[in-house]
Amino acid sequence: MAPKKLDEEGAAILRQILERQVYRQLMAANIRGHGLKFVPDPGRKQLLVRDLHDGLETLEDARDLYRELGGDDLETAVRPRMEKIPYPQSRLELAICLVVCDLAEHVAMESYQDCSIEAFANIARRTLEHGRVATEAAVNLFELFCADATQLPHAQQMFSRWFSIAVRSLGRPGSPGDQRAVALGLRSRGCGESISEVHRAARTVHQGVQPEAARRRADGPRDPQAQEVMTKPIDPHAWRPRFPISEKSTYLVNHSLGAMPKAVHAKLEAFATQWETRGVRSWAEGWWTAPLDVGNLLGKLMNAPENSVVMHQNVSVIQSIVGSAFDFAGKRNKVVYSDANFPTNMYVWEGFKRFGARISVVKSEGMEVPTERMIAAIDEETLIVPISHVCFKTSYLQDAKAICARAREVGALVLLDTYQSLGTVPVDVRDLGVDMVCGGSVKWLCGGPGAGYLYVRPDLQDQLNPRVTGWAAHAAPFAFEQGEQRYAHGIARFLHGSPAVASLVQASAGYEAVLEAGVHAIRDHSLKLTGTLEQDLVDRGFVINSPADPARRGGTLTVGLNDDEDGPAFVKALEAREILVDHRPEAGIRVSPHFYTLPEELSVFAETLSELRESRKWQDYVSMTASY
Repeated sequence: MAPKKLDEEGAAILRQILERQVYRQLMAANIRGHGLKFVPDPGRKQLLVRDLHDGLETLEDARDLYRELGGDDLETAVRPRMEKIPYPQSRLELAICLVVCDLAEHVAMESYQDCSIEAFANIARRTLEHGRVATEAAVNLFELFCADATQLPHAQQMFSRWFSIAVRSLGRPGSPGDQRAVALGLRSRGCGESISEVHRAARTVHQGVQPEAARRRADGPRDPQAQEVMTKPIDPHAWRPRFPISEKSTYLVNHSLGAMPKAVHAKLEAFATQWETRGVRSWAEGWWTAPLDVGNLLGKLMNAPENSVVMHQNVSVIQSIVGSAFDFAGKRNKVVYSDANFPTNMYVWEGFKRFGARISVVKSEGMEVPTERMIAAIDEETLIVPISHVCFKTSYLQDAKAICARAREVGALVLLDTYQSLGTVPVDVRDLGVDMVCGGSVKWLCGGPGAGYLYVRPDLQDQLNPRVTGWAAHAAPFAFEQGEQRYAHGIARFLHGSPAVASLVQASAGYEAVLEAGVHAIRDHSLKLTGTLEQDLVDRGFVINSPADPARRGGTLTVGLNDDEDGPAFVKALEAREILVDHRPEAGIRVSPHFYTLPEELSVFAETLSELRESRKWQDYVSMTASY
């Protein structure tokens, strides 16, 4: 028998490959069987049944080969994985999971059809014979359901969710077993190449059902002029003169500190001139109302109603203010967030434990925080869910809309931290149905430090009385009343002391630039750049520690390093070459192009990173430490 040509290691690798293949087959069969109830048309239902039957045809051959390779019961081996797979809950979700799962199976089988073990090569070829027809039918079904613009809001997150499930079944890129499988001729390409191929195919399908007009309808009504700007493609050459550092450096650290707009000089000069010439009168000439005025400007970036955003110093202060508005003495005292949150937010909520808060931390899984796991943690005892929209280490983009819907069902509130999303990922507070949003201007908004923002749903504002407060939140601050706080009406009740006006003035330059460019256009530009960079890096042998599906990640790619490589040393070596990125422990090198980034800059980055790895010149910088 052919399997005898393999040594013990090779047989173990092929058994793992068979387990993944049967896992995909059984997953596809279960999805089709469960999804029959969502397909009323008899003809389409018959197609699903036929696909289900065809997909299981090769299962007996796989069982036989598995036993010849020294394995026991194949279904028993894959059952633990199957138990973790969710079932589609709608016609749209059925169509989506059929598309991505069939694409993953098709790409995998293409890499096995010339397998050195003929028995498995035959299984792959037979699977491909009917697989092409099944995949085409699934795509047609997906396109049919997505033709209705009302289906689009959830389609992107569902597509991302199932894409992640499907590509995990292909194996771990760059692992010893992955490389050995190629060397033994068991498959024609590594897992990384297969995942990239599924990525390209899925992106083509996903983009094909989202025409621009439908996307705008899904986003809801907006100002016509703003909409026109929003859909105009980004020309980075036009923006670079307005961000001077881009002329001297390859600036790829926008997830940490966005480049300073040239307009900041004029903004701060006007502030200084006003202070110099108008003195104390400046308070009545824009300084006192700056937190609300600048908040209204920023609110346009998230489609927030007028007077629903107020400015603060940073997110730590904001989360403290919000937390101080709650009473944790009752049964509803649970605070739910994930271990992928930025630590400062954890520190704030941990501090409320002394007042009765119960902290429930949802564990991430690899690069992501499973939405179903987050939703399961939110119950009738949950008070607030303070979560990151985009996780800072991996750039994982959470399904905020689904989480908000679950919180609303049980009477909990959601505080969404959009620090790593606003300015590069479209955010619409009305569409999300989110209660509160916070973030800062340091990163994608190019506003510099000292300008945090807080959005509170208008009908919620007067229900909250923060204990962390100050005279600026008083209904009559210049009456200088003594005693307890008498809160202002509306968003002003979330203020505290005197505003840091200069920081708000400088930040407005960044907001205006992002508004002019348009977040949707920035997102499109970002996806093109990061998609090309991802493929370049994977081809060079690097592992990407961010979700493979661009719809599941923000604007950053996190590049993994080998165990014997030093991240901060790489950062300093790149800095010496005028390439600015950063590194985070247990994640990797974070790279984030923005709307002033050129495609060729990313090519230079990839080439330089590869050269540093091959030459090991990064070792010259091990003694140095990065401060960002």
